[in-house]
Amino acid sequence: MTRQLDRLAIAILLAFAAVAAVLGYWGVVRAPDLLARDDNPRLVDAERAIARGAIYDREGRPLAVSTAGADGFYTRAYPYPQAAPATGYYSLRYGISGVEAAYDAALRGDYGAWDELLHRTRRGGDVQLTLDLDVQLAVAEMLGDRAGAVIVVDAKTGAVLAMVSSPTFDPNTLDERWDELTDDPAAPLLNRATQGRYQPGGALQTVALAAALDWNEPLVFDAGRAAEPVDLKLNGASITLVCARPPDRPLVDLADAYAHACPAPFAAVGEALRAAGLEAAFVDFGLFDPPPLIEPAGQLPTPAPVGDPAAAGLGQAGLTVSPAQMVRAAAAGINGGTLPALYLVSDTRAPGRSETAMRRTVAAQVQDAMRAAFAASDVGDVGEMVEGCTDIIGHASLALSGPENGALAWFVGGCVEEGLAAAAVLEGAPDAGEAAQVGAWALALAAAQTR
Repeated sequence: MTRQLDRLAIAILLAFAAVAAVLGYWGVVRAPDLLARDDNPRLVDAERAIARGAIYDREGRPLAVSTAGADGFYTRAYPYPQAAPATGYYSLRYGISGVEAAYDAALRGDYGAWDELLHRTRRGGDVQLTLDLDVQLAVAEMLGDRAGAVIVVDAKTGAVLAMVSSPTFDPNTLDERWDELTDDPAAPLLNRATQGRYQPGGALQTVALAAALDWNEPLVFDAGRAAEPVDLKLNGASITLVCARPPDRPLVDLADAYAHACPAPFAAVGEALRAAGLEAAFVDFGLFDPPPLIEPAGQLPTPAPVGDPAAAGLGQAGLTVSPAQMVRAAAAGINGGTLPALYLVSDTRAPGRSETAMRRTVAAQVQDAMRAAFAASDVGDVGEMVEGCTDIIGHASLALSGPENGALAWFVGGCVEEGLAAAAVLEGAPDAGEAAQVGAWALALAAAQTR
């Protein structure tokens, strides 16, 4: 009898040990994994109970807010969906992006465990952007349903005043439309201003002009062939490039060719600078580095070899750029050759590092060339149409991404007296003047609002 009781006691002890081991495994070892599961209702409820901080524009106008419901849980709302390329989205189901992602810890109030221990509502901190809501709304309306992006910055400080991407999305309806948005070939969730990768085409002429002016060897300008079309192979097809603004007279020098966005002289520049000289210019202008804005554009591929220098000088080789990179090139022409460090969040940004893209004397020559280029673009006196900037400089040009994808229209320019810079790219737009008008209007609107 005693032996049977001993066996029963051992069996009970082993059962208790097994239960304790299982409980310890799931309650201690696997507890973090269980807590982090997307389908954990406690995690969802805990997240909904956080009073997430607001996102404001530069004047304190709300771009993203959290409101409490009758059940004590908070919902996220975006009063101005046009600011979505900057704010991003916050979704319990699909995650976060943009400023919502980059400053998630501050917005959630992850400053310690006291609120949780004391069972108090966790309140997040607010984030203020450099974005000007009036400029953002005006530029978004102007861009309309055209596919592309516009970014306007303070050329001196690097503060982003407007960042528009089209097509875009409404963060308020993200959960309901997620499948539609992710399946859309137009990629509305992509922030084209920072994450879009485009062939620069003629937009690279600003960089090539600066490199040519700073080159230590004489460059021969063939006036007789300067306005001729250029044939090249692109994605296995023959492509012909022509002057974006055909001249009605012989061209006299490289700056004159730049004013009319003629490709032939810049193919010659690429051949003269050769691969090493072009790569050095791309590095100087930061075209191999993603600008540090709200979130990385992902790991950029290793820069493709320059390859054919003539095609590289035309911006039709392996290099692709974002509007945020090109707006820095425009800013350097206004800012005495200095590339500003772009930033979007004004109150918690880490100090950026400005870099020199070209000598001040070269920058002055580039600025003169950009002024002449804008005068030749026949956009009209935008500065007088919109009170603000009266000295708009800029270069409008075309890029080709292959016979199927069509043309890209680029504008890079600035507002000299007010110290503003802008870059605009329009997808599928065969007329460079359209990009010039969009970019110039964006600058004029920004100048009027920020005076």
